[in-house]
Amino acid sequence: MKLIYGTPGPSGAYPPVTSWDKAEPPSGWLEVCCDTTPMSEHNGFVTLTVEDGKATSMSPNLEAWEAWKAFLPPEAESGPTAEDVTLELLAEHEERLCMLELTAG
Repeated sequence: MKLIYGTPGPSGAYPPVTSWDKAEPPSGWLEVCCDTTPMSEHNGFVTLTVEDGKATSMSPNLEAWEAWKAFLPPEAESGPTAEDVTLELLAEHEERLCMLELTAG
């Protein structure tokens, strides 16, 4: 069975859904009887509908998710790839060889 801890963490996000192979979930955990796609798509920021100790539906908590994303650091710009650097060095090398040939002759 799939389980989710019944209380979100300090950020407001629920921890990931986990597998459980025993008959009863441990205290504080809920059996998941619904699609878990909103969990992965919204980093755990969901609202659960709970019936009889089971999570019967999940919907994105967009307000909490957007607030969390606003606090993330900006993504670093990626620099040149190793291939780009190598090609640039080869071009400079070829240019120097051509200059040597021109001045030597």
